[in-house]
Amino acid sequence: MFQNRYWRSYPGWLQMVLFAMMAFSLLSFMQVVAFVLIPNITTTPVAGLTHISASSSRADVNGFLTMQALMASGLFLLPSILFAYLTHPKPFGYLGLRKPGKAIHWLLVPIAMVALMPFILWLGALFSKIDMGPMLKEMQEQNNRVMQALLKFSSAGDFVKALLVMAILPAIAEELFFRGVIMRMIHWRMKRMVHVVVLSALVFAVMHSNPQGLPSIFISGVVLALMYYWTGSLWLSMLAHLLNNGLQIALLYIGNTNAAVKSVIESNEMPVTYVIVGLVVFAGSFYLLWKNRTPLPYDWSDDYAGEDGTELS
Repeated sequence: MFQNRYWRSYPGWLQMVLFAMMAFSLLSFMQVVAFVLIPNITTTPVAGLTHISASSSRADVNGFLTMQALMASGLFLLPSILFAYLTHPKPFGYLGLRKPGKAIHWLLVPIAMVALMPFILWLGALFSKIDMGPMLKEMQEQNNRVMQALLKFSSAGDFVKALLVMAILPAIAEELFFRGVIMRMIHWRMKRMVHVVVLSALVFAVMHSNPQGLPSIFISGVVLALMYYWTGSLWLSMLAHLLNNGLQIALLYIGNTNAAVKSVIESNEMPVTYVIVGLVVFAGSFYLLWKNRTPLPYDWSDDYAGEDGTELS
């Protein structure tokens, strides 16, 4: 069965199994690397790093960032790249790494994503007030403690490290995984884009393990999926993902020296005016993006069997 050069000649279900096995294997390998590497960064055991808080030492925070980078690479980045390379003769085309259909997409995508941010932050703050029960509450509190530790900056170097691990790496790795591979696999099974967008966004949200952030992450996933589908370019969903994560980290860093920004952050309340204006700008730019769409073709995921794969660019 496995004498063929590319995995695209295998049945779709087998490709899904192979991708899952690859992700599990590479994640396990990175966990071993973490157990070897982390002791050189901090004296805290790897298991103990999951309980860091704002009072943790900088060495522990750096250790956690290193561990997070390894896990993200093992689960999202490396499996997606390797799977695309083994599956198709043109892996970049398989993953959607092509230029957008129109130059104006480079302008509309960032505007839409930045304009949506106040609503995303407002929604997250709203759901943080909901009682989710003791088990989910404890999970959320642990998540909050970790985020407080990671986003406590004492220097520009701390900010750069957080930006690399929490914004740049996820923008590349998660887009390759969720939109480049998972969304393609879902579309191969069910052609209706509404199902593809919703299901891929749901997987995206659930795998973030953030109960209170589930609605806002789901909405972000829907928007990112539509941006990829309408522009035909994964580069633009990467850009939008980077802006969404990176600007939030930048605001926290700015808050260290800006009293007004710090006040908004500490209050965990997004001014309603910002939310309304942002939604208006988002609606306008998103509408223009739809009007200028150059979407992926109806059969863009059908290349699961064949000989040369020359149709992908």
